[in-house]
Amino acid sequence: MPHLSGKSLGQYQIIEPIGSGGTAQIYRAYQPSVKRDVVVKVLSPSFRDEPGFVKRFEQEVDVIAHLQHPQIIPVYDYGEQDGDVYIVMAYMRGGTLADRIDQSQGGLPDKETIRIFSLIAKGLDYAHAKGVVHRDLKPNNILMDEEDNPYLADFGLAKFTEGRIELTNTMMTGTAAYMAPEIAREGKSTKRADIYALGIILFEMLTGRLPYEGTTPYKILSAHINQPIPRIRDFRSGLPEAVQQVIDTAIAKNPASRYASAEEMAAAFRSVMSTMETPPAVARVGQARSLNLPFRMKWLLPIAVAVLAIAGMIFGASLFSREEEVPSLSENPTVHIAQAVNTADGDTQWTFGCLGDGGSALVDLGCRKIRIAVENRILPYNYIFLATNQPGGMDYDMWWEICTRLHCQPVFIEEKWESLLDDLGAGDYDAASEGITITEERRAFLAFSISYLNIEQRLVVRKGETRFADISEFVADPTLLAGALENSTNFEVARQYIPESRIRTFKEYSTVFYALTTGDVDAAVADQVEGETTVSGIDFQQANNLEFTGNSLSSDQFGIAFPKDSDLVAPINKALQDMRAQGVLEALIARYFGTDFRVTYSDIGLGAYEQ
Repeated sequence: MPHLSGKSLGQYQIIEPIGSGGTAQIYRAYQPSVKRDVVVKVLSPSFRDEPGFVKRFEQEVDVIAHLQHPQIIPVYDYGEQDGDVYIVMAYMRGGTLADRIDQSQGGLPDKETIRIFSLIAKGLDYAHAKGVVHRDLKPNNILMDEEDNPYLADFGLAKFTEGRIELTNTMMTGTAAYMAPEIAREGKSTKRADIYALGIILFEMLTGRLPYEGTTPYKILSAHINQPIPRIRDFRSGLPEAVQQVIDTAIAKNPASRYASAEEMAAAFRSVMSTMETPPAVARVGQARSLNLPFRMKWLLPIAVAVLAIAGMIFGASLFSREEEVPSLSENPTVHIAQAVNTADGDTQWTFGCLGDGGSALVDLGCRKIRIAVENRILPYNYIFLATNQPGGMDYDMWWEICTRLHCQPVFIEEKWESLLDDLGAGDYDAASEGITITEERRAFLAFSISYLNIEQRLVVRKGETRFADISEFVADPTLLAGALENSTNFEVARQYIPESRIRTFKEYSTVFYALTTGDVDAAVADQVEGETTVSGIDFQQANNLEFTGNSLSSDQFGIAFPKDSDLVAPINKALQDMRAQGVLEALIARYFGTDFRVTYSDIGLGAYEQ
């Protein structure tokens, strides 16, 4: 959006921009009537005609207007002028808590941590007492004044009631690094999820680093769900041993096991730290608070900055930089807002505008609508940016690239897996897209009897067998055996839950499931099933066989299915081949799984369009 520097919005004289992101521009401004600097947050033009985004702005004002507390940033005004919708807030000159942690070289001084953390806890408990769940608590959303006093900010995601995050599927509300396991799994956001985020912040204030890291947001979420809580004294040996109990309680996997309030956590922390007679010599295994994300993802900026902090932030140094854009990828899809409607079956349908240009298209489909079924609640293939209420993920990005090359209009329908194949086979859709292979083998004898271990892996049982309520039910029976692919993510996940003496490993996926069908094992831990490339009523087009070496997730990432005799097979294969030639397919893999994967192709379904 064009900078407003030098102009006025109402009585506020815009001085300079101090931050920006996907939905808003942040300015420092001057209010001459009371002679003070303020922050003006202006909704981006791309979103101001969308009622949902304006509503979020109004919600932020409404929420903070009900919260009058010394540790909560005050909102002064809300208005609209010449189409610009804006919020006016207090200007804090001390930057953010994230800035302080970054400058600390291994954690803040203990006395400072105790004081700042106690104040944050008071502000959060006050919000909770008013029925407000923040839902995006992180150091970037805690502002500091010139006396180093903290203020909770950015309540744009907050709600007056607990409950599920308003998503069609589970997605990264706020930043993945601070997200409670129940949000990643179910979208469930409560006060205890705020307590979890506060526990992560405490760990970071003490050590200068995050407890869970990963090369992608997806892997970070998986770590929150599956990895044990790190030992904080591994990073600061001088801390009292009892600090671990505070951390263990604050970020317990089970919400019911966490502290009931922020002040309860702060009191426990103060009590533990009071046993330290003198500050210990610093013995810290520290590193910058980076999330260990080696790649740059322009389109995924809203994940890292789901709602903008209102002052002191320089987004050029954000986790997902705008610099080093992935080469060859089409323009930012969030510029073209998708319209969402609920279908008669209760599914969500997302309609984009026509993409690409007929004059430069590989095949000109004349803005034809292509109805694409995608399986919902599968990260990282399909999710929602809550900051923009727009869909995202590998499925969307892949089809965005395809339609840009074919001059067509993608329409996505989110469905459960069980319905997706039947509806596609009946001709209800033009295509189906999934990150895992669509197979007759899976449909025939597994009968979708699956229990999720986490957002990535599944416990699969034979057709006709009782579905386990969760992994603990399976583990409770010592006679049951599980099969997994050796040297794979599936095996690593399996042994986190199941004794290794009860895990049978196999060299090929097909062998795992052969063993399952013959009764040699009672369940399989898998994120996909490989088998025949035909589903009943559907011709399966395996666009490219991607074999990951090193860290194995799945060997078929771009599964596309069509009804029989579809006229889309040839043009879409041509688009995929063009994407391959330009390095776009590799770029998408790097975007969602990191740069440590090597991609190889077997060219199934692509041979006719070799260049």
